[in-house]
Amino acid sequence: MSSDLQTTPSVIGGDGGTSFSCFAETDGKTLQEIEVWAGRYCLKAISVRLTNDTTPTTFGSTKRSQWADDKVSELSYKKFTFNPGERITSLSIWSNGLFDDTFQRRLRPRGVEIKYDFTKSSISTRVGAICFKTDHDREFDFGMYSFVRNPQAKVRMTVGSGICLGVRGRAGWDIDSLGFVFLKPVVGAKLVAVEYTTLTADTPTISEEALDALQERNLGTSSQPWIFSGSKVVNTRSLWLPSLNTGLTGYLAPRVEAKVPRVVVTTSGKFEWSLSTDIVKTDSFEISSTEELRWNETDISQPTESFLLLASTGRGTISVPFTGDVEVRLENGSQFRYKVSGEYSGLSFSPARIHRTINTNPSTLATEDNNASSSSQNQDENQTSTPDATEVTPGSNDGPGNDIMFDAFEVMPQPPQRSENDVVAKVSLGMTSIRRIAGRSELLQSCGFVIYTVECGPSYDDMLEWVKTNITQKANVTISEMWVLDDRNYLVTVDSEKARRVVFMRSPYYYNQKMVLILPWRPDYGIQDMQPKLIPTWVNIHGVGPLFSEEGEELLAAIGPVLGSEKDCRRTARSPHLRGCVLLDIKQPQPSRLEISAGETKVDLLITYDKLPDVCFACHKRGHPETL
Repeated sequence: MSSDLQTTPSVIGGDGGTSFSCFAETDGKTLQEIEVWAGRYCLKAISVRLTNDTTPTTFGSTKRSQWADDKVSELSYKKFTFNPGERITSLSIWSNGLFDDTFQRRLRPRGVEIKYDFTKSSISTRVGAICFKTDHDREFDFGMYSFVRNPQAKVRMTVGSGICLGVRGRAGWDIDSLGFVFLKPVVGAKLVAVEYTTLTADTPTISEEALDALQERNLGTSSQPWIFSGSKVVNTRSLWLPSLNTGLTGYLAPRVEAKVPRVVVTTSGKFEWSLSTDIVKTDSFEISSTEELRWNETDISQPTESFLLLASTGRGTISVPFTGDVEVRLENGSQFRYKVSGEYSGLSFSPARIHRTINTNPSTLATEDNNASSSSQNQDENQTSTPDATEVTPGSNDGPGNDIMFDAFEVMPQPPQRSENDVVAKVSLGMTSIRRIAGRSELLQSCGFVIYTVECGPSYDDMLEWVKTNITQKANVTISEMWVLDDRNYLVTVDSEKARRVVFMRSPYYYNQKMVLILPWRPDYGIQDMQPKLIPTWVNIHGVGPLFSEEGEELLAAIGPVLGSEKDCRRTARSPHLRGCVLLDIKQPQPSRLEISAGETKVDLLITYDKLPDVCFACHKRGHPETL
């Protein structure tokens, strides 16, 4: 490494032994561990290990038989391991000074103080001690234990950036001289030239997610324009995680300038991975951002034409190895690069795309109407051929009031005349009216739910009072309207989709100790095949804390469809665990443990349930779960 990049170490001690050095060049390594053996009069051996090295390098002699000047059996030894990113703030090295204070006083004239330059080998023959402090409030102070450390033999060293790259000096059986090598002050670093070694276009980690849908039918007799547009904000993330043993990277916290994997839509409509055309610049190894997915399409629908539009996006999660260069810039204008590798993980969404399904055959739009018309026509024909049918002739006096009856029918509106094959009733409305009708359906699908009672339900007034007590007040939502569908079903709408989700997450509900189901309204809603077994239940996953993130939703989804989490109900968590409301089939056994695996690593978590209902589906009452 050039002297422009590293400090020039002062080597303290004598000229004996042979020279040695062990420090990082431009490969990103730093000093990871240092071991020191000390004798009575000097340091005997030193061992250093750099990051990424599996074995240490030792200088001097650690063998007791070679310590000729030490006549004691007890050896002195000390070890220090640097934490990731730990810098040296001060460093001092003592030479052994050739002799101690008592011997020096015998040589110098009485009353005369003599100062020696202990950096010169003519005065110092060995290294006596080492002392350094770090920015983690730790200290390493170790050395000879018979000679008294002479204050004049203490030499303060320049530490530069505080990032120690290694050591150099001279050694034989003892450590004759020693110095530490530091990187000069750093002003910045960035990760560049990033490559994803195993990324391919068809990496199978992409799934399609629906964003919005629009279903329309032109009920008029003329062409009608339509527009399908909207937007949704999604969260994306990118994380470059270097290998943990690349020492210099832990000190520098480099910025990132790299292309990132994105989910794109090909011309054939397929989702695949592709590198972004622009270079993303971040201030750290991790970046989280939001993107707005927009879709917009307009066209003209023909009479009797119906169509279904679906806006969707490709959601991709990825984890692939990466390689790159870390470019380091120093305060003096010098710079160098070193290689780094690690794991990249990211979450990406493709631009929104629209699927269009158009049906121009009017007969397929009203199959049920066809059947109903045919049945009605057959009944009319049967009634016409009935011998008991009586014709009423204008002006006849077959009975009292017949003339009045005839006049009434004559002025009443008559049904439209249709041919035998004309089985579709038609009406012409403006787009405002059509959108109002469609908006009503959309409101019910997003904000409406059905209250289902397992036995004949209460009256409208009693159910309205129950709704006010159990839903309006406890769930803190506003009820817009309530309708009686039949003797067991009540249709209720609230002011928002979020409010409906809160109602679901307050389940289960009971009326007179009997279960009440809250079900989302849908256009094809029916009760003939419904079974009261799917119950919204609060679940606790222990050991991960209140994790309000996509990973938390994935953990909950392993138990059942997720209706929401605590963050949907309140700003702060009330539980130290991951909590969410999921839809459970309580006729099935529920899991008590959750196993998370990543490669060979597995984590086992405890699952508990809040008020999991014990329900008998024979009598629909609680209290005897053995009949489940």
